[in-house]
Amino acid sequence: MTWLRQMKGDVRLIGAKSVDELYVWVDAAFGVHNDMKSQTGGVMSFGHGMVHCRSNKQRLNTKSSTEAEVVGTSGYVPFPIWLAMFMYEHGYPLSKNILFQDNESAIKMENNGRDSCTGRSRHIGMRYFFVQDRVDKGEIVIEYRPTKLMIADYITKPLQGKQFELFRYLIMGWKSVGDILTEIRNSAKERVESKNRNVAEKANTEKPKAEKANTGH
Repeated sequence: MTWLRQMKGDVRLIGAKSVDELYVWVDAAFGVHNDMKSQTGGVMSFGHGMVHCRSNKQRLNTKSSTEAEVVGTSGYVPFPIWLAMFMYEHGYPLSKNILFQDNESAIKMENNGRDSCTGRSRHIGMRYFFVQDRVDKGEIVIEYRPTKLMIADYITKPLQGKQFELFRYLIMGWKSVGDILTEIRNSAKERVESKNRNVAEKANTEKPKAEKANTGH
């Protein structure tokens, strides 16, 4: 309570790196309620502070964290879509409308719809795949980012230490979102480079074995 009283007068800052670039973070905490329903959290920013934050309990039960992420995304996507339309009508069309998630399976389902569904996920109604339609129309782009850079975690689950402090500073506008976007880009680059190294190492390991098998030794 002492800490809450101390932060009562904290000033929230909202600004923009660019009014044509909107960044969105969406996350879901799987099965955290007594009835095993999940919690969705979403935030939006133009680069400095959050212009919108929302945390709500999902209305249906899901069978996995991936399904919870899909349901959460479908529930939050209307907000950045509406904001994009609002900005367009005021003469500021968006050049970027990017939604970040930390679940790659969920991203595949949202980008490809039924084509990426397994038998276990087909029970989710088609209404939750309208995200794919928005992606196909170019209204929003969904990209991966690691959990440690998921700002929406702040409003879906209890955090501690440096991560809590970082996300609080970003949401309150005391730290530029541009800083974490740089970390996201660097993280993505590192993931690609690491994957390429692993592929190369595997190829180098298997090549001598193949050559040996061909020589009959």
